[in-house]
Amino acid sequence: MDGPGRGFGDYHEELNLKLDQLADLFRRRLIEDRNLRAAFEAQQRKIQELESEVLGERMLPIMKQICLIADRCLTQGDDPFAASVVDELKEVVEASGYSVIDGSEEFDPLAHEVVGRSEHIGDFEVVGIGLRYHGRILLPARVVLPASCEL
Repeated sequence: MDGPGRGFGDYHEELNLKLDQLADLFRRRLIEDRNLRAAFEAQQRKIQELESEVLGERMLPIMKQICLIADRCLTQGDDPFAASVVDELKEVVEASGYSVIDGSEEFDPLAHEVVGRSEHIGDFEVVGIGLRYHGRILLPARVVLPASCEL
């Protein structure tokens, strides 16, 4: 006995009450921690997205210049060396987080800018590669369409 008139049952109830209060406090703190962690992770994702976008915007002039170099190589016809340079430049662009828009996909008026018509081609011909960054078209590929093709 702890004091006059207090039995073991009273002490036991008091301990149970304190344990319940501590368990409740623990649950609340655990929920707060989970919520804070979720908010923190959301902020981290947002920061990474913004950093990626800023980096993409800063790299855009360089990527456009790389595309212009590739375009000049494309005008060399069937030169295997020029084709290998274009392939390497495309790899550089893609390694930087951009994707190349070229003739590997179907004609898309949003991704391909028609710059001419020709009687001598069966499908469209890419005369200038384009750029896409995180799904957003930054520079459409320039293409020549067959004269028979309707838009």
